[in-house]
Amino acid sequence: MKMSTAARRAQNPRFPHPPRAAGGCDHAARRGAALSAFVAVLFGAAFAASSAFGASADVRGGVQFHADEASFEAAVGVPPNLTTETFDGGSPVGPFPTLCGEPMGSTSNDVCFAPGQLASGFAITSTSGNGIIEFPPAFLGPNQATRAVGATTFVDSTIVTLDPAADAVAANVYGGLSGGTAIDVEVFDTGGASLGMTTVTPVGTRDNAVFFGVTSAAPIGKVVFRAQNDGGELIDDLRFRATGVLAPPGLALAFVPAAVPAGSPSTLTITLGNQSQPGVATLTADLDDVLPAGLVVAGPASSTCTGATPTASGTHVILPAGAQIPAAAACSVSVAVSGTTPGNYTNTLAPGALQTDLGANAGGVGATLLVTSAAGGAFPPAEDFDGSVPPALPSGWISSAAGAGADWRTVSDVADSAPISAHAPERATVADFTLQTPVFTPVARQHVAFRHRYNLERRFDGAVLEISIDGAPYVDIVDAGGRFVTGGYGATLNDGSNNPIGGRAAWTGDSHGWMSTVATLPAAAAGHATRLRFRTADDASFSADGDNGWWIDTVALGVDAVPPSASVAPASLAFQVDAGASANGSVVLSNAAGSAPLAFSIETRSAAHATLVPYARAKAGAGKAITPRMPATIGSRALARAPIAASPWTPAGSFTLQLDDGSAETALGAGSASGEQAAVYLNRYVASDAMTIHSIAVYWPSGDGDLGGLQANLVAYFDADADGDPRNAVRLGVDALVPIAITGNFETYAVDFEVPAAGDVYLGFVDQWALAGNFMPRLFPAALDESGSQGRSYISSASTPPVDLSNLGNNDITGTVGEVEQGSLDGNFMIRAVATGGGSGAMCSGPVVPWLSASAAATSIDGGASTTIQVIADSAVGALGEGEYHAQICLVTNDPQQAVLAIPVDLVVGHPPAAACSGGADTVFCDGFESSANPNLVGGTIGAAVADSADGSAFDFATADYHGYDAGITGDDVNLYDLVGGPDGDGMYVYWYGDVVPPAFQTAVGGVVDGDGDFAVLQAGDTIGPGSPVSGASRRLGNWVGGTDGYLGVAFYDEASGQLNYGYLHLVTTAPGGFPAQVLDWAYDRSGAAITIP
Repeated sequence: MKMSTAARRAQNPRFPHPPRAAGGCDHAARRGAALSAFVAVLFGAAFAASSAFGASADVRGGVQFHADEASFEAAVGVPPNLTTETFDGGSPVGPFPTLCGEPMGSTSNDVCFAPGQLASGFAITSTSGNGIIEFPPAFLGPNQATRAVGATTFVDSTIVTLDPAADAVAANVYGGLSGGTAIDVEVFDTGGASLGMTTVTPVGTRDNAVFFGVTSAAPIGKVVFRAQNDGGELIDDLRFRATGVLAPPGLALAFVPAAVPAGSPSTLTITLGNQSQPGVATLTADLDDVLPAGLVVAGPASSTCTGATPTASGTHVILPAGAQIPAAAACSVSVAVSGTTPGNYTNTLAPGALQTDLGANAGGVGATLLVTSAAGGAFPPAEDFDGSVPPALPSGWISSAAGAGADWRTVSDVADSAPISAHAPERATVADFTLQTPVFTPVARQHVAFRHRYNLERRFDGAVLEISIDGAPYVDIVDAGGRFVTGGYGATLNDGSNNPIGGRAAWTGDSHGWMSTVATLPAAAAGHATRLRFRTADDASFSADGDNGWWIDTVALGVDAVPPSASVAPASLAFQVDAGASANGSVVLSNAAGSAPLAFSIETRSAAHATLVPYARAKAGAGKAITPRMPATIGSRALARAPIAASPWTPAGSFTLQLDDGSAETALGAGSASGEQAAVYLNRYVASDAMTIHSIAVYWPSGDGDLGGLQANLVAYFDADADGDPRNAVRLGVDALVPIAITGNFETYAVDFEVPAAGDVYLGFVDQWALAGNFMPRLFPAALDESGSQGRSYISSASTPPVDLSNLGNNDITGTVGEVEQGSLDGNFMIRAVATGGGSGAMCSGPVVPWLSASAAATSIDGGASTTIQVIADSAVGALGEGEYHAQICLVTNDPQQAVLAIPVDLVVGHPPAAACSGGADTVFCDGFESSANPNLVGGTIGAAVADSADGSAFDFATADYHGYDAGITGDDVNLYDLVGGPDGDGMYVYWYGDVVPPAFQTAVGGVVDGDGDFAVLQAGDTIGPGSPVSGASRRLGNWVGGTDGYLGVAFYDEASGQLNYGYLHLVTTAPGGFPAQVLDWAYDRSGAAITIP
């Protein structure tokens, strides 16, 4: 059973693996309790040399040693009939070596192997009987594919005894933990006499084995392996064949060369072996080799077999029945084949494909031909590595180290664009492997795109992209001024390990397949000699389970698109119509030539506006839904109850955007049992004017300790129509990748998101580390406050990753928490922000107007193209009377410089007299009151009835929002309603929301009262301010129920400034109870100063 990296770390401390000293083994000290019984043996003094190993011996009895597998296979013939043991059938497979008993063989019954888990016919012992040690796969390094075994004590020999005796033996041999130790191998007959000795020496790093093979006419009884200088030896892939075995004829396949460019031929050889039989074998049926799809015959077939002539055409190579294989020998069929499409092509012949009068082949055989790209890549501009023959790199690409498997090389077993990719291994020791591109000269807006996959020990081993300009030292692509468009780093590496890039943001963990990365190069690189460098580095500890390392494929240079650039003509429209009539017009929206497509949407809004104030106060919900949870891709886990989190610092002059109450009860995360999947987690805030987001604070839930060191991506979106639907929102800014350093509290990050106008603002984050999906372990990054959901927290995810960050409408899972969780869970994400804003006259800040409409035939414009927007001003809609009306056509675009374009529209209905202050003679009052001379005065018209009901109507000064009372909304300032049977009698009552504002303001908010304590009916010239008597009592408007026309003075808490502001409502009531009633207009001073009714 395999153990996770985290579990290993809990059981064993992280440690380096320096070379072992002669006579000892430093890895044993790290084995822990499982190896404590023989630590003393491993670290003991060198023992005397074993007398069982002869110093030298004459080769006798027809013994032949083989230095390579090809000569060994040729000697054993076809079929080889070899028994193979890889030692991978037992348990445990742990991160450290395990001490096994001896003899090791089919009857073993210890911690390493159970009876029957090893092949019969051999037994492994050591000179002193101290046991056999097992090294798990990749312990020596990534080239150690399977288990290796050998004598526990360095000075001991590893002895393989064969019963029955063999005529052929082979193994892969490792020499010492430091690598490169020569191994003496002596072969003995069944009587113990030496048949001969040879020496084999592994080359390169310690995980590179050397092949040993021997064939002998005299029966082989045992083979003894001993490292010179007592350096220790291990064997793997033991193969042997018992003497005197009569086997039926067999087959072998081979391509020579094994790799060819597309369209070039390779010779396929089919060998028919009969070495084990004393008589001639005759085919009783056609031998038909069907080539794999993609390969075809490229020439005539030839054969050394007698009795029949082979044929070859299309995808078939046939040796007819009647062909003969000589006694105790072999013959072959050869034919040229080729392929036109790069890839790996495996040709196979199944058991029984060869039918003869001496029997059929017992085992299947196969051979693989690698077809490379005919032309290969040429970087710049692109390289797919498919023109390389592994392990060679393309011309101009430079690896940091030489040696087979020691560094970057091309491979054909894993590729995105078949058949070749570049790969760097992961080490369990300190390693730093780099792959440099050829020199190139970037142009403006140059980017590099590549496909890659990685499996690296999470947070301790990682990979980065670096750049060098004009030969300067390499630096990280981001530090140099570049940025990731997509597929950026997912986490920060641990800085306490000895990884050469520890503490840096990197790709780490498991990408779970191929992913795309696009990085824009620094502007400083344009026009200068530049190299890119792919760098992967490891610490001295574990490596990831399974196939590990970093694979790169299809590296290509490109140019970022020129951003869309919008323009309109004419810049404004004006209409004059009779009452009840309409007029038509048009504007042309254009996109600059060479620009990326311009996406846009159209709204029409009044030119009237209110100053910016977000909905910042919490709202009391109606309670959580209790519908049983349905299957969903968004999971949750409960959080331990923690103290209320402190609010992030709010600088003077700014305000906080906040939905939560400071406590998190639940953590949410997208994904499944297969792992975490990235999602966009957002809070919606509503603004009525432009603002700047200066910081975003996220409460990272504790309990998921692995959140530390990961990288999140902070995001912002803008939707001018304020419809509560993020799917049509436009993304603001670019990726803001930030590390997670604090859990169980808010962590604040500086950002700079410009909100261009009134509308919805969505702020949040993406779990960047899980963009590729199936991230393990599955984490739950979004902290949720379940108290009083405001219905303003959203999740956007995709059933099939990756989630689309640019257009949330492309994600098939988008909605509020309550919607996505199907009623079983709701709340507010603990995502806050600090912003500044305000001011009057901002474009597109007013409400939607019904009398103006605008439409276009398209919603996107290519570079250099344009579209016409048809405009209709209709005075009949809304029953406009004579007068002047002002509105704006608002174009929300993806132009980064102009997120909103406002086209002023003026409509004159009938022939009204000139308006005051429009240039006529009567301008005596045009410089006072609510003119631009006092920018702190804010006001507007309402012109709507007060709902004659127990709920009535409510108004929020800060947002200029007049609407029916909603018990779930506590951000309003005044609520007028009709109460029957109230404590003061029937009639119009008022509620001032004093119980939901901060405690310091609870006694300060309310209405201006007269000397009798009743709410006063104010008139022009009256002042509302700090000196006014105010009552926050919810009681009847005694002075108003008899019918009157006047101003209701108001003191209210302003969310934007966090202060008390003063204003008024112009109210007309009717006897006897105040209804029907109308609110005509309103105003307040946002500075907190007193306001005088004009």
